[in-house]
Amino acid sequence: MTLPAAGLTVSFDLDGTLVRSPAGVAFRSVAAGWGDDAWAAVLAEHERLLRAGELAAYDWAELARREATRRGHRFDGDLVTPLKQAIAERGVRLVHHDTHRSLAALRAAGARVVVLTNGRREFQQPVLEAAGLLPAVDALVACDDVGAVKPDAAMFAAARAGADRHVHVGDRLDHDVAGALAAGAVAVLLRPDAPAESSALPGFLDAVRAAEGGSAPPVTPDAVLRDLGEVVAFALGR
Repeated sequence: MTLPAAGLTVSFDLDGTLVRSPAGVAFRSVAAGWGDDAWAAVLAEHERLLRAGELAAYDWAELARREATRRGHRFDGDLVTPLKQAIAERGVRLVHHDTHRSLAALRAAGARVVVLTNGRREFQQPVLEAAGLLPAVDALVACDDVGAVKPDAAMFAAARAGADRHVHVGDRLDHDVAGALAAGAVAVLLRPDAPAESSALPGFLDAVRAAEGGSAPPVTPDAVLRDLGEVVAFALGR
């Protein structure tokens, strides 16, 4: 049976789910002259704040400024310029070859398609534009738009926007699956490396949880899928 898509929101995580961004390379480049371990220190502070669920974990410019100051360097806080330069030089890779076709299929069926990201809008919008995905979605919901980060329920509520049914798709158990389930959304773990055999899924989920630092609660996604074509069929009930 095919479910009507009216009243359906399908939200997608961005990094690792839809795209491979050069943001990490761009951000590391600004700390190149501060010491070999400078960016590692920024990442460590990011992880500390992330474990506490702090929005400040994704304020990369402020994290970098603090580390530069601590080491006696000056940083003007501009990460957008090096990001755009990295995008121009390296491009933005789509994780799935059928991304545009799949998103178009969801929208053609009447679903509202949203990118729901813990990244800040100033960094994620250029990535979406470079990937050609900005016109392919109905909305971008970034952490600084909401003042929270996944798995906070406020993020999922902002993406859902009152829809009768909400399907959230992401590549992480801690941010995406746990947050979606707690917010009353259908949770899809999208991983091209997921095993085809259902008997192997428990071990796979344990490995994903371990790779995330064991921070995810022992949640089980409503579906573990490998490609966007499967997501379309699942979300539309086909």
